[in-house]
Amino acid sequence: MILRRRVAESDQELVVHTAEERKATLDQTLEDWAVDGLRIENRSDFQATIAKGEPVNHLLHALVTFLTVVWIIPWMVMAMTGGVKRKMLSVDEYGDLLVLDVS
Repeated sequence: MILRRRVAESDQELVVHTAEERKATLDQTLEDWAVDGLRIENRSDFQATIAKGEPVNHLLHALVTFLTVVWIIPWMVMAMTGGVKRKMLSVDEYGDLLVLDVS
């Protein structure tokens, strides 16, 4: 079933997608992102949370820093740039995909 709604500020028509079409859009997007090495952490019908990376092991880095002192520089770089990066994907009723950085 395709419903149409007129947009007040323009002559463009928006097509409202069915639940199955929205799920298929999210499925295809998740497949594409999984190929790039991202993992699915949470999933519902029209939303998903994906992640890439691993958390920084601060206990190990503190121990190495205690033993070598100079290790504090790489540890600081890893703490600022490393870790888990998460994104939330959502498909709205018009089939548009919204991607938000949540980490």
